Amino acid sequence: MKQLIKKSLKKLELIKKLNTFRLKQINKKFVGLKEYVFNYDGIKILFDTTDSYSHSWFYPRCRNGKIHEPAATNIFIDTIKESDCVLDIGGHIGYFSCISSYLASKGSVHVFEVDPKCIPLIKKNVALNNFANVTVNNNAVSNAIGFEKIPVYDAPSPALRISNNRKQFIEVPSVTVDSYISSKDITPNFIKIDVEGAEWKVLNGMKTTLKQENLKLLVEVHINFLKNNFNTDYRDIIELLLNEGFTIKEIINHRARKTEFNKISSIHDKLSNINTMLYCEK
Repeated sequence: MKQLIKKSLKKLELIKKLNTFRLKQINKKFVGLKEYVFNYDGIKILFDTTDSYSHSWFYPRCRNGKIHEPAATNIFIDTIKESDCVLDIGGHIGYFSCISSYLASKGSVHVFEVDPKCIPLIKKNVALNNFANVTVNNNAVSNAIGFEKIPVYDAPSPALRISNNRKQFIEVPSVTVDSYISSKDITPNFIKIDVEGAEWKVLNGMKTTLKQENLKLLVEVHINFLKNNFNTDYRDIIELLLNEGFTIKEIINHRARKTEFNKISSIHDKLSNINTMLYCEK
């Protein structure tokens, strides 16, 4: 038995070394690349990769024609019209913000990112493409105007989320969707929400907005984060959106090339994944 365990461990260690070697070989191909070119469905957008974080995020993930979250990207392309107003809540480094700006060329894009380390990266990518219709906000989007706590990390992180359970934190000003669109006198047509479990707080801060006709939402639902960090069941989100008259479709796999949907008609319908996206429209 001990010999079998030793052999298994050696095999796992060998596989780990081989995977590390392969990753290093792949990464060598991308050394020195200063821009990632998003070239998909007739759309061409440049992303700055001169900083180490952006470089490691785009490469090797986006190689040989691959793109980030293609099913979700397809929804942006199929949905956003040139005069639309788009809210990108959870902008990270501006991938979806820049795609939105290109598509809504005669409209406007308002991006919200809680991580101050990401803000310069978003602005670099916006400037690189000469997008003049993007407003970048270093705010948490929540259910109340005030402040939210976020953890302190050394580098930008796509997994950063608001939390009160951290010893080291900074405070970031928070806004609600309802208050923001009122202050800017805008009417959003498309809203993307990807906030690592705080989606319930965002939705509760946009109850007036949810009553709009012809509104489309793309909401990433993090079932475990919702439960563990915000004591919220994902069914609460389903119930709220259904009560507001939205048709809800779950994207089967938002990281797949093909876009497939599963209709959600009741709070008793189970989601297929602990981290999934809901496309909602009236």
